[in-house]
Amino acid sequence: MENFKANMGIFRPLYRGFPIILLIVIIAIGIANKYLKYTTPMYESTAKIKLADLHEGVSNSNLFKDFDVFVTSNKIGAEVELLKSSVLIQKTLEKLDMKIAIYRVGDIHKTELYNQSPFVVEAELQNPKFYDVPFEVVVTNGSTIVIKTPSGNAISSKFNKVIKFDGGIISIKINKNLLAKRPDLKINDKYEFIINSDEKLVDKVISNLDVMAVDKDIPVLRISYLSAVPQQSADVVNALSATYIEDYIHQKYQSADTSANFLNNQLESYNKKLAVSENAREQYRINNNIVNRLL
Repeated sequence: MENFKANMGIFRPLYRGFPIILLIVIIAIGIANKYLKYTTPMYESTAKIKLADLHEGVSNSNLFKDFDVFVTSNKIGAEVELLKSSVLIQKTLEKLDMKIAIYRVGDIHKTELYNQSPFVVEAELQNPKFYDVPFEVVVTNGSTIVIKTPSGNAISSKFNKVIKFDGGIISIKINKNLLAKRPDLKINDKYEFIINSDEKLVDKVISNLDVMAVDKDIPVLRISYLSAVPQQSADVVNALSATYIEDYIHQKYQSADTSANFLNNQLESYNKKLAVSENAREQYRINNNIVNRLL
């Protein structure tokens, strides 16, 4: 009996501390639940591009075989860097509507409304300091808007009106196409929009972009993009893939045009030389009174 009491005495601190441990576990679960509830999830879209084969051009033609830029496996690394280059990213962004990012602002976090905003923003900035900084927007009564510029000025206006401020011109218009599809979409709310500069937007895309070879011996590239908006993630990957292919085809035709121009120039040069030779031959016959005899 005494041994049993002694053994139970060992666990007595655990019994006394159990409520505290339970309380800590409950608090930790609650914090984790709140974190997951308010943390913005990230989505990743992936596409794969097969590089041109060593023995096969774009159209299986001999001309493309001779001028194929992917003739060796060591070109794979170069194509990876090309896909992540600012030049190609800039061309890609011309296909996408990412210049102005619009957010719905909540009490704790904000949500980007990529192609899902109840209004669209058009802007012409004369002062570069207003790029890459947030403009606050409050919509009330379905049509009244108040814009707070980064410099702190509050401007009241209406939808579809031109707003002039110290940094340029802004116009906020109702997104009729989206509201026709989603008539229940909430309009009255707090918003924020950022007019991205080209440099910052390119840097943002590159920072969330991952391009790698599937295998060093297999000419296949994997393109992945991470975004808080699933549709934006898919659009960036698809647009980048299309831009890369267009650029590749342009290089192909440019190589073919260069070759054709070279051959045409050579033919023209030899034609001129042949004409000079014919003229010299004819002049020689005239000077030496040489007459052709028909046999």
